Amino acid sequence: MIEIISEIIGSFSAGAIAAAGGVGGKVLNDAYNALREILAQKLGKSGALQSVADDPESELAQAVLASALARTDAAQDAVILTHVETLRAAIERSVLEGSAVSIGNITARVNVTVRELISAGTVSIGDVRAETGSVEISRVSGGVSLPKNP
Repeated sequence: MIEIISEIIGSFSAGAIAAAGGVGGKVLNDAYNALREILAQKLGKSGALQSVADDPESELAQAVLASALARTDAAQDAVILTHVETLRAAIERSVLEGSAVSIGNITARVNVTVRELISAGTVSIGDVRAETGSVEISRVSGGVSLPKNP
């Protein structure tokens, strides 16, 4: 049961991160929202789900959600598990299709190096600064056709 709850939380957290970053498009966003809605119905007014949606990388928020889910039959709920699998498939498709790579602002005390970044989708890099030293951005490519696994 713990493994299944971990899978539910992992998929939900990954979906929240992707949705917040605008990654994966409509299919991923719809799958995330569907899982979110069914989990909200299962948990009622629990704030645990919203906490993970707000901060999907927070281990504390994930632990609270795990505890809330453990008090339900979520790990055996076929509808929830179907939504988890749908979201996981959408995330995997998004990765394989080369979703956008977005690197936010980078500030370093000495040097900054961004090198060998290749994406089938777009690549965007925010403001890059080194307080001292140098900034090197090299061999960054977007829109590259990646080989398919046989």
